[in-house]
Amino acid sequence: WMVLQHRGRGGGQALVERHRALAQRLAALVDAAPDLERVAPVELSIVVFRYAPESLRGDEPRLDALNKRLMEHIQSEGGAFITNAVIGGHFALRACILHYATSEEDVSALIEIVRRTGAALT
Repeated sequence: WMVLQHRGRGGGQALVERHRALAQRLAALVDAAPDLERVAPVELSIVVFRYAPESLRGDEPRLDALNKRLMEHIQSEGGAFITNAVIGGHFALRACILHYATSEEDVSALIEIVRRTGAALT
């Protein structure tokens, strides 16, 4: 209601479209990274993916544990905020773009943080 009050219907629609475009950009970056894999289609502003280095592919329990540690580490560091989802019984990272000031640079930074942190934890 507050978004509609502040921005109006057209402004709210533009914001949703912008967030969806940023989610598509994030999904494209995930798809292009050799150590990341997207685990769900992007329908709104949510991208669900996981850090999956080649050395751990196929070892689902270790990938689940690594991604949980990765999420907790990123949250505790404060450089980004990412939550989780369980898809097909497996732990995944969940990025939801909702903040009005989120930029393409923020999306790129999230990917860098996930990949750097994942490599350090592996």
